[in-house]
Amino acid sequence: MKLVTVKTPLLVVVLGAACLLGCSKGGEPSRAAERFYDSLAAGDIASAKKDATPATAEMIQKIVDKNGKETLSAVGGRKAAEEVIMDDTAVVTFKNEDGSTSTVPLVKHEGVWKVDFATMIQNAARSRIPVLKDTPPPSP
Repeated sequence: MKLVTVKTPLLVVVLGAACLLGCSKGGEPSRAAERFYDSLAAGDIASAKKDATPATAEMIQKIVDKNGKETLSAVGGRKAAEEVIMDDTAVVTFKNEDGSTSTVPLVKHEGVWKVDFATMIQNAARSRIPVLKDTPPPSP
């Protein structure tokens, strides 16, 4: 009987920890996307770029160089509502103040989740411009 008593608290701790890890609202992609937006809101472009793919970081820098970092600060302060992970890609959905939703694409880049707006924009452009349809997507 003592054996069961000793193992029961351990089992409760292990199951509780597993539930906290596996049942949490947001995983690594959600946290990366939220950090990205929080950094933009704070005007911390360097930190936002750390949570972005190299191509997205380059795109952000071009926007900042052309329009100033204040242009990007209005998008911050969001909380993820849902995430879907498919192998090394993920989509995080945010609920906007007006009730609409917006999605953020992420990829696992060198083992770390990164926001990947650049590929999303390139894929959208590729689908609209016939010449670009045969061009391979850039590697992250």
